[in-house]
Amino acid sequence: MVLIIGHRGAPSLAPENTPESISKAIDVGVDAVEIAVWPTRDGVAVAGQRPQPEARNGSRQRLRS
Repeated sequence: MVLIIGHRGAPSLAPENTPESISKAIDVGVDAVEIAVWPTRDGVAVAGQRPQPEARNGSRQRLRS
């Protein structure tokens, strides 16, 4: 059995790790969707590949809720 998994949703159709990307992946028929979710210090879940923004875009600014 082969499963089709949408890595970060459907990043070619919508911004990765967003509800829109997940929805698009489901619309095109994937069997599952994989996203990364990280907790903030105050317990809020944030979707993204890495918890440090600078690892992604060079910014040293921290996320705030």
